[in-house]
Order: sequence, then structure tokens, then C-alpha cells
Amino acid sequence: ANQSLINGSTESSKKKKNKEPKTPLSGLKTKPDTPLPKDKQNQQQKLNGGVIISDIKVGDGAVAKPGKNVKVYYIGRLKSTGKVFDSMQKGAGFTFGLQRGEVIKGWDIGIAGMKVGGKRKVICPPNMAYGAKGSPPEIPPNSTLVFDVELKHVN
Repeated sequence: ANQSLINGSTESSKKKKNKEPKTPLSGLKTKPDTPLPKDKQNQQQKLNGGVIISDIKVGDGAVAKPGKNVKVYYIGRLKSTGKVFDSMQKGAGFTFGLQRGEVIKGWDIGIAGMKVGGKRKVICPPNMAYGAKGSPPEIPPNSTLVFDVELKHVN
């Protein structure tokens, strides 16, 4: 009798969580390998400089900390059009020193704290990306950029 009571309360709490409004990112095609609990999936966090992150999948490996070298796979899109301007999704990946000024500020802020195996959406406003100059011809001036990042390695 106790088990059905526990299952009943679990199901009713799941139903309540499903009634929460969907985030603007919940309609994207990204399919996580291991879904996060409903209350954590696609939950947005606003960080310094207006960088917005949402974890698609939380990794279980080493943590990306300032000063460490990290290797990522990524897809970069313009928020305004959804057009892919850059990607690296196989092979050696892209390696850089975290928070050493080697990449745009939005990456230094948005990738910190990820764990190897994790996937995260990182939204970089212009001041945390390429700013008023952009990066012609792919990235127009004052562009907000959206990255799907997978952390592959930390050392």
C-alpha cells in the first residue's frame, strides 16, 4: 500500500512540473543523451555581461576552471537569423585556455563550470562576443550569438 502512495505522489508532482511554462529554448531540436530532471532542463541562468546559459546535459567528468585548457565541440549561430556561422563537431575539437582572453568573453564566462561530457547552450550578447565591429563577413556588427557547446576534455 505504501508503494502505490509513493508512486501516486511522485506522479502528481511530475504533472505539476510539466505545467511550468516552456522556455524559449525548449523547442530547439537538440536531443540530450541523458535528459536532465524537468526542473533543471533548459533552465536559463544569466551570468556576468548578460551571458545566458542553459544546460542541455550535465556532464560527469572534470570541471572547466579558469586557467585550464578545455577542448570543445560547438555550433555557432546568429540569434537574429539562426544561420550557422561556425562549427566544429568532430575530430580534434577546439582547444583554448579558459579565461585567458583567447576567445570571446561570452565563452570564457559561459563555459566555466561545465563538466566533461556536458552540453550547454551559451547565448552571448554583442558586448560579450564581437561587439560593434562584428567579424565580417559571417558575423554582422552588434550580433547576439548562440552556441551549442559540448565539453570534451579539461587539462
